[in-house]
Amino acid sequence: MPFLGGGECVNEKLTLLIDGMSCASCSRSLEKALQDKHGVEKASVNFASVKAYVDYNPEVVSRDYYTGSERNRLRRNSRRTGR
Repeated sequence: MPFLGGGECVNEKLTLLIDGMSCASCSRSLEKALQDKHGVEKASVNFASVKAYVDYNPEVVSRDYYTGSERNRLRRNSRRTGR
């Protein structure tokens, strides 16, 4: 994991392709869900490009979290609300 000279952790960036979004409200809901995750410093979801951009602390949350079960949960919730 990358560190700065003083032992400070460097955040990692992740871009996710999101499917199942059908409106701007979906992107806001997903963005809030991502931002609420402990260890996420910044998250944004772009409805037009169907991508999510996440800056996270790898000491707190792993990249696998966003590419596995959490991504599937976010997708299911998006479909359940019809957005």
